[in-house]
Amino acid sequence: MVPYQLAWEIFDNSYGWTLAITTFKGLYQRTLENLNNSYRSKLEQLVSFDLSHNNLQGDITLDISKLKQLTDLHFSSNKLTGEIPDSFGECQQLETLLIDQNHLTGNIPTSFKGLQSLKTLNLSHNNLPGTIPTILKDLSLLNKLDLSCNHLQGAIPISGVFANAMAVSLNGNWGLCGGAIDLHMPACPAVSRVIEWKHYLTILLILTFGFMSLGMSIYIMLVGKKAPGRPCILLHSFGKKFPRVSYKDLAQAIENFSELNLVGRGSYGSVYKGKLTQAKLEVAIKVFDLETRFADKSFISECESLRTIRHQNLLPILTACSTVDNNGNDFKALIYEFMPNENLDTWLHQKRGGVAPKFLGLAQRLSIGVGTADAIAYLHHDCGRPIVHCDLKPTNILLDDDMNAHLGDFGIASLIIVSRSIAVGHSGCSSSLAVRGTIGYIASE
Repeated sequence: MVPYQLAWEIFDNSYGWTLAITTFKGLYQRTLENLNNSYRSKLEQLVSFDLSHNNLQGDITLDISKLKQLTDLHFSSNKLTGEIPDSFGECQQLETLLIDQNHLTGNIPTSFKGLQSLKTLNLSHNNLPGTIPTILKDLSLLNKLDLSCNHLQGAIPISGVFANAMAVSLNGNWGLCGGAIDLHMPACPAVSRVIEWKHYLTILLILTFGFMSLGMSIYIMLVGKKAPGRPCILLHSFGKKFPRVSYKDLAQAIENFSELNLVGRGSYGSVYKGKLTQAKLEVAIKVFDLETRFADKSFISECESLRTIRHQNLLPILTACSTVDNNGNDFKALIYEFMPNENLDTWLHQKRGGVAPKFLGLAQRLSIGVGTADAIAYLHHDCGRPIVHCDLKPTNILLDDDMNAHLGDFGIASLIIVSRSIAVGHSGCSSSLAVRGTIGYIASE
């Protein structure tokens, strides 16, 4: 007997109306088929439904509009995609709705205005776009709201649950503004009519020059001028002029990802040493393994952390690259200046094998310690928004020609809002783990 059949038999013979399915990985479509057909009439008295922490995939096709007694609905930590069904708003007795840690898209449904009994709502760690619907502020019983780590933008409502900064988590949505003072969000820009007209004029000019550029591009292609491969997309400007490079350029620089050019591996990818022939520059290329969980979020976290910081003891980044490889698969990489003296770990922990040992003098040790401390002090106190590195260890401290320390690897770093207590849900955005960092180097607090 397969697990879901056993669950239905237990459900048929029970007097309670609570159903939790937490071990039936890979049975999502069949499970929902049974729910929507054979047991629809029996589930009308269901009060608690838990499908969290499985491997469920695809759209949420479950029709719960007839579950009028449902109070708890959990879909957390799966691989669900698509939009949140409008039918969720018809469960007027619903008190807890958890759909975090998935891959949902689409706007937050306005049908949620019917959830007048809702107390806890967690939609964090998805891909939800658009603005925060104002109907959420009208849910009088809502006292825990987590919308962190999505793609929300626009003004934050200021009444209802949004008036209590301790009850709301919105971090990780870089387009949000306004809201209650305690949220410490940037003010929304006031747009006057003159600025609006300038905006429309700018759009018109962009369209005009765009058509002109398109015509010139077609002409160049017709006369036989060929483009040199697909370039990487530069996600951010890091304040330095650096030539655009294609996936082909990076593959050639590291000899098609040869093990001979590999200088290190991390949790989310590998670091290669290479030389860009176009720039005639020796670089370190960090290639993210996108099949690893949270690798894409680590890439975004590192880009966000490095976008605005400048310090002599931080590892100099040259550019960020997001494109596709020769097989059409997503490809993400960060390109740094190469540090010829490797990392501090190779100097502190000698590896046997016939290689001459490395030694650090007292002055060098002091210089490295002071340089690292100076970088951390800058991240905590002197950059625009404080940053916690979360993984400070010898392998992340790189040494240049003069043995100066450069702190690198911001893959799990957290951007911190000053004077903000931890709200509901997760306190960071780059990982779902409660403890982050390398064992042995995690801060005691």
